[in-house]
Amino acid sequence: MHIVPLNTASNFINKKLVREKLFEQGVLTFTMTPVKRSSAFERSDILMGEHYLLKITYPFKVYL
Repeated sequence: MHIVPLNTASNFINKKLVREKLFEQGVLTFTMTPVKRSSAFERSDILMGEHYLLKITYPFKVYL
C-alpha cells in the first residue's frame, strides 16, 4: 500500500499518472481511494493538519 499526496484540483491528473506508472511496472490489478489524513508532527518537513491523499493498494507479486 502506498499513499500519494492528492491535490483536489488535479485529482483526475494524479490518478491518471499513477495508473500509467503502475501499468509500466506491470501492476494490472490495483485500487485507488481518496482518503483524508490528519497529522500533528513537530517536525517542520512533515505537513501538519488535514490533507487528502490517494491510497493505492495492489497485490504482492515476485517477478523472476
